[in-house]
Amino acid sequence: MRTKREDLGPAEEPELVRALGMLELQRRRFVRDRTQAIQRLRADWTQHDPVAEAGVIRCDRQRELKKLRRLQLGPSLAARTAARCIRELAREITDLNIRIAELDREIAQLLAEHENPLADLHGAGTNLAATIIAQAGDVRRFRDAGAFARFCGAAPIPCGSGQTANRHRLHRGGNRQLNAALYRIAVVQQRHHPQAKTYLARKIAEGKTPREARRALERHLANVLYRRLHAWANIAPSMNLLT
Repeated sequence: MRTKREDLGPAEEPELVRALGMLELQRRRFVRDRTQAIQRLRADWTQHDPVAEAGVIRCDRQRELKKLRRLQLGPSLAARTAARCIRELAREITDLNIRIAELDREIAQLLAEHENPLADLHGAGTNLAATIIAQAGDVRRFRDAGAFARFCGAAPIPCGSGQTANRHRLHRGGNRQLNAALYRIAVVQQRHHPQAKTYLARKIAEGKTPREARRALERHLANVLYRRLHAWANIAPSMNLLT
């Protein structure tokens, strides 16, 4: 009951879940900082050399950053100042790239050491797996797969009436990180996974729109995540994950 929400205690978080959560959150912070630094660099660069700036698609790559760390824009005071700011931003982006890569390695190693439950799930890389594990916590706190799907925002809400009966709309509640993870996995499987393609084709043949079919796939994937994480949590004591 929503009225009893204040009486609920915090969900138990195993040690591994907390560790992955901190690493995943730190990575997201660094990625956000890198994006902002790239935007500032491009804004400064385009004011003084828009042609050169437009010619670089990815200025977060090492080859481009190496050039930008030596950039010269001209002899004028404004040009020298802009070049200095751009060089500093290039160094900042380089440093953030290193930090993100270090976190990627640490997350991958931690998951490998503790038998990543999503290792063979098509579309779920190590960083996405870390996000899912960290955000889901100990899934044994959910009474069933349906409750977990609602927590993920993957339980479609009926919205049809009359001739539009049996239609559903997107559920905008739930954990947005988990919802985004389900969407990303569904998109990858939609493009590259034969069984997912067959599933989507069947849903469309039943009368669903492509968007509704993808939402059905996301709901199915929520069940898959629940089963895998539940089985993984049950062997956690033997893996010293709950200490």
